[in-house]
Amino acid sequence: MPSNFNPIRQGKQQQRLPQYRYRKPARNGNESTMKRRAIIRMCFIAFVCMLLLHQLYLMVEAIIDIPNTTTPEKVVSSNQDISDTVPVEQDVPPEIITALQAKLEPMTQTKIPKIVHFVYGMKDRNPELDLIQYLSIKSAQEVIKPEKILFHYHYLPTGEWFELIRPHLTLRQVDIPTKVFGNRVDHYAHRADVVRLDALKEFGGIYLDLDVIMMKSLDHLLDEEFAMGHEGVGGWSGLCNAVILSRANAPFLQRWYETYKHFDQRRWNHHSVLLPRLLAANFSDEIRQLEYDAFFWPLWDKDGLRQLYLEKSYGFANNLGVHLWDSAANKHLTKDITPQVIQEVDTSINCMLRKYLPNQVEARPGACDIHPYPVGENGQGMYRDGYD
Repeated sequence: MPSNFNPIRQGKQQQRLPQYRYRKPARNGNESTMKRRAIIRMCFIAFVCMLLLHQLYLMVEAIIDIPNTTTPEKVVSSNQDISDTVPVEQDVPPEIITALQAKLEPMTQTKIPKIVHFVYGMKDRNPELDLIQYLSIKSAQEVIKPEKILFHYHYLPTGEWFELIRPHLTLRQVDIPTKVFGNRVDHYAHRADVVRLDALKEFGGIYLDLDVIMMKSLDHLLDEEFAMGHEGVGGWSGLCNAVILSRANAPFLQRWYETYKHFDQRRWNHHSVLLPRLLAANFSDEIRQLEYDAFFWPLWDKDGLRQLYLEKSYGFANNLGVHLWDSAANKHLTKDITPQVIQEVDTSINCMLRKYLPNQVEARPGACDIHPYPVGENGQGMYRDGYD
């Protein structure tokens, strides 16, 4: 007998052995049941997640108006009766129905006049015109060579830059539109949207945001009825209202204005960018659509702003002008910009702005040589491959 033999301990082990063997099949059965229950729970959770994701997509789609296709689908031809062409079950946007039913007034001009429009002072009293805004007006004056520059304002700007450009402006004070077709308009940007359309309906001409820098003449577009530029390759982001060319009472302009009967200020860029693109798909014979690099390239994303403000990688070869996306760049890139910064820091945009400064300095040899990124098939540089 082993020296470490313990009959009491050994007896307990012998007693437990049958009990263990007896319970083993039952435990296997429980494991199988637990696995089935776990699988059922996982399937249920996956189903609930799918429902939640679908609801989230619908909510996002309602907020930002995600288009159903890459190109807006034409809903109905403008020369057809809507009752004959649109099935009852088809979901036609109410703005398109309103645009189709608009009672158009005759155009009063045979071409787009060389009148440049700017809108300002819809927000605060005693606003100060900044350097970028001065350069925007100055570039339009020198490049477009307009008959006049109509400066529509509610609060007259102040500051040295305004006093410098003021002799070249025709000042026109306007009321702040707090409503359009009975719909509230609270944000100053939306108010400016309404004022620019009103001005173009009445006078015709070329509207520019105060962060658009002109580079080339627009004379070749003045025979058009109406023109806007794509925002993004293929206009995936819309038609941007930072640059609008229009005859007075152009049909497209009238239809667009009528859609403000459905204006909802909670939909940030719906009426200013997304809706013009949808209208253009349905009234393509009333608008000239310009390529994405006419005015709105580089884009407002981090890579586009880097190309504009921090590098010398973009040469503006195809641009008629460029939108500086001041609302996106203001926090870090344009807030503290000065004439000295423009003169001494060699970037893509600074090299274009120097010629419009009041006191120009002789250019340094090679300072503005562009070093572009390799061009890909679908974009203008390495940051744009795949945007198509």
